[in-house]
Amino acid sequence: STNLGVGNCSGEYIYITNGHSYPKNNRLLETALSILDSKKYLAGIYGRLYPPCNLNHTNLVERLVSKLDNLSFPKVYTEYTSFKPGMMNTVSSIFRGDVVRENIFDSTITSGGEDAIWAKNILEKSYKIAYDPVLDAIHKHGGSNLKSLRRFLGYVSMSF
Repeated sequence: STNLGVGNCSGEYIYITNGHSYPKNNRLLETALSILDSKKYLAGIYGRLYPPCNLNHTNLVERLVSKLDNLSFPKVYTEYTSFKPGMMNTVSSIFRGDVVRENIFDSTITSGGEDAIWAKNILEKSYKIAYDPVLDAIHKHGGSNLKSLRRFLGYVSMSF
């Protein structure tokens, strides 16, 4: 469905999110567009995903993964030229339109991780990808602890 949406967009930039997420910063687009306008070598910018603060609506696995992310995630704007697990997402990211239309996501991957594989492939083409906390978002998968654990282990086991 991401490729379908991207294919129907004609804009210079494409922001991708989903129905169970919302941005933490209301200046997200203004800031991200300014960065992309000034740094033509960037293919896209992504934000970190946080579970909701209301603990009644967040399962244990989502909270634990978020805590582990705190140990390795940058806290400030960071540009990447080589792949790093956890890089890029289709929850709160903005892409250069021509780049993402010419380099679509792998639609054969249906269990998640297609965004990370896209990032790996795009970096191999000498583009850069950036993380910016202004794109951080609240993201809720929902479901049981077991379902979240299976999803997390699936991401970890992906061979890049």
